[in-house]
Amino acid sequence: MKKEMIGIALRNVFKNKRRSILNMLTFAVSVSVILLGFGMIKGQFDAIYTRMIDLRTGHIKIYNKDYPAVKSTMPLDRVINDPEKVLAAIAGTPHMVAASQRIIHPGIISNSKKKMGIVINGIDMEKEKKILTAYDNVEGSLLPEDGAHVLCGKALADMLGFKPGSGLLLFSQTSGNMNNLVDADVSGVYSIGFDAMEKAEIYVPIAFARQFLDMDNKATEIIIRLENAGYVPQAKKYIQQVLAKGFPGLTVVDWKEENADLFELAKAKMGSFKVMALVFLFLSFFIIVNTMTMSVYERTAEIGTLRAIGFEKGYIMQMFILEGFFLSVLGVILGWILSAPIIYYLNVHGLVLDVMKTASSTAMPLTDVLKAINTPGDWIISGVICVISGVLGAYFPAKMAADMNVVNALKRGVR
Repeated sequence: MKKEMIGIALRNVFKNKRRSILNMLTFAVSVSVILLGFGMIKGQFDAIYTRMIDLRTGHIKIYNKDYPAVKSTMPLDRVINDPEKVLAAIAGTPHMVAASQRIIHPGIISNSKKKMGIVINGIDMEKEKKILTAYDNVEGSLLPEDGAHVLCGKALADMLGFKPGSGLLLFSQTSGNMNNLVDADVSGVYSIGFDAMEKAEIYVPIAFARQFLDMDNKATEIIIRLENAGYVPQAKKYIQQVLAKGFPGLTVVDWKEENADLFELAKAKMGSFKVMALVFLFLSFFIIVNTMTMSVYERTAEIGTLRAIGFEKGYIMQMFILEGFFLSVLGVILGWILSAPIIYYLNVHGLVLDVMKTASSTAMPLTDVLKAINTPGDWIISGVICVISGVLGAYFPAKMAADMNVVNALKRGVR
């Protein structure tokens, strides 16, 4: 009987083409929206993570164990002593491209008429060039090894009227909480198309930062670049072992831990998308319930005839559920076919953005090309969700058909 029910269900699906096409298109739209939504959100945050690694965090950082808990205040009393010794000890880290010591501390920069709060980054320019891409597009010169020279962002330069060679005042508090104000000049202006960073982050030679902040032979962090993010677990484990043996007062943090706030934002955005996907699924559910219910009314005589010739309630119910299953499966396949070219294009080529404009209007750094990321699992999950929705949507009309009174159904006559 099962084979016969499948045959009858398929016949009914193709018999009423208009109704079936409406149902299939609904599922096709739903599966396409789910696929495109998942792909673009994953692609967006993958691009943001990559930019954060390239511009700010590197793949791994080393801190004083007490530093991460108070990191937002950028203190100078929870430091890495003798960072050169630490760098020598981790030199054998697998897949490491470069590592560099840094000093990070808040300060104020001024053109003598206007002042701005900024973050001072004391860096080793030669090593940092191998770690971050923030220095790839610079007007003027990169930082020398020493001296009161500043590399500032384009957004900050525009606000304060700076250009290479401009004089400025730099203020901060030393490690001993003493105020310090020095004259400096702009070595260069970096441009990354990310206003939030360009306004807030300036770079100075680490030798100057040590003198300015009274941080002799100390650093607040060590930043590390690997060949790619896939090597982070292996490299992190190696560094943890090195630190445990020779530097128990230090800890290692990977880029995911550094960007924990971004992961929370990604979860929130994915949650918003799930709500939208549920709306489309509810629409699919509602439409198939409605159309299947109409089908039950239109096929009252047919149902009565089937019951009269021996079809049990269970078989009638099974027939309508199978129809809902076939409609959703065909709709999913149609959705896959229709969305495949778009998804291929977005995964391979992506959307070209004017990052200099787009990134300036957001708190997140973006890339020039935003690509979607869709895995085979996305296709399977989207299809399964829609098929379940279709089967559930067919259940209630199927139960209505199964419970129909045979005599009353036959009274309507065979159509």
